[in-house]
Amino acid sequence: MDQFVDTYIREIVEVASIDLGNSLDVSSTRWLRSPNEELLPEDSDLVFQIDGVRGHDDVVLLVSSVGFPNTVGEALEKAAQVGMQVDVEVGAHISTPLYQGSYGARTYAVFKKIDHVSENRFVRLVEKSILTPAIVSWCQSLSSQTANFHHEGSSYQTYFEDPLRVLINDEKPPKRIRDFAARRLDDLTGQKGEMFTVVEHGDLWIGNVLFDRPNQWNVFASGQNFSVIDWGGALTDGYPCMDVIRFLMSTQKSVSGRSIALLDKYQETLGISNYDCSTYAMLSIGRLVQNFEYMPPSRFVSLCETTFKFLLDSGRIEEP
Repeated sequence: MDQFVDTYIREIVEVASIDLGNSLDVSSTRWLRSPNEELLPEDSDLVFQIDGVRGHDDVVLLVSSVGFPNTVGEALEKAAQVGMQVDVEVGAHISTPLYQGSYGARTYAVFKKIDHVSENRFVRLVEKSILTPAIVSWCQSLSSQTANFHHEGSSYQTYFEDPLRVLINDEKPPKRIRDFAARRLDDLTGQKGEMFTVVEHGDLWIGNVLFDRPNQWNVFASGQNFSVIDWGGALTDGYPCMDVIRFLMSTQKSVSGRSIALLDKYQETLGISNYDCSTYAMLSIGRLVQNFEYMPPSRFVSLCETTFKFLLDSGRIEEP
């Protein structure tokens, strides 16, 4: 066992192993993600890997941190809430644990270990090319099934005006982004357009999509057996487009014609114009300011800048 894995974690693994039929090699417990990694939010979970007694029993353990003892439990609750709002086909791609519980004050969950995209450069490129349209299509179904229109005055203001005001008044984003949000707020104030909310994962990037690969060369599994993890920042009343934008940004260094086509198809299916797409993106960032104060400022600024650049490069907005 990793010498830095403390007794508390070992005891959790022992309990989980017993309830899972003594399927885990407790002595193999080791860090997958250190709590000291830079640019992680303050409320990040502790992540460990444990080998199974048999190879296919390998698992990943998520444990809430001491300062935020219920983050794992809250993420599981949000994932369950989303699962109840969608059909079986969409819900099948929401990651669910093999085992969950609490130990002392902290919640934890054990998940089957499944894979990120391959480390092999060629296989990785092929997997990403297969996975990307599958994820966008899944987001399309998720948004379609959870769309909720808001026409009443107070509800409209809460969802489509207040987040922009928060973004405008926050000093961290670059001025051109705050100015852009201000222009959109001027357009939206007092209007009762066809704006709607959807389930928004909130951190949909390629690192939060895993898949069950029968063997390391089975690249086609990425488009079929994928699971979306880390629902801690999910909103059941979030915004369309932003999950797709963030995922596309995570799969490429610059905007491609293929990415534009995928986003176009998503928008067309949901009846979203380029104008509305960029507005939803600003609303999503504003909502992030409202709800998640633990994100490192540098990471938040980077998200603002890369999102705005994507919107420009993909033709969603034009510089004034």
